[in-house]
Amino acid sequence: MVKITSQGTMVLPFQRIQELLKTVDTGSNKFHTARNIVTDNMANKNQEIAIGSIDFEVSGNRVTVTCDTTGKSVKEAFKRSFDVVYEVMSELLELTLREKDIENEDTLMAIRDITIVSVSEE
Repeated sequence: MVKITSQGTMVLPFQRIQELLKTVDTGSNKFHTARNIVTDNMANKNQEIAIGSIDFEVSGNRVTVTCDTTGKSVKEAFKRSFDVVYEVMSELLELTLREKDIENEDTLMAIRDITIVSVSEE
């Protein structure tokens, strides 16, 4: 088995970051919602890849998503690891962005640097 840790960074308007943070201690935590949607989707695909954890760190206007996946095939584990990080960030975008964010040309939004942080055999 191969354990892959991958990480991606998402840049959002500062106001949307603040709105995300306000949901943390509530029953509608958007970080948990995004995580649950992705883990449910992966479970429904019935693949040989397991998601160990999905963690979030917020700094300024950036959200860093870190994900651990485990699988038998190195190639498949790498691919799914990237997929999971991207899907989580995509769900967060969908849960937070508003029409006015997209209409404003000066709004800074980006998904950056999805990378493999570590690889280990278990």
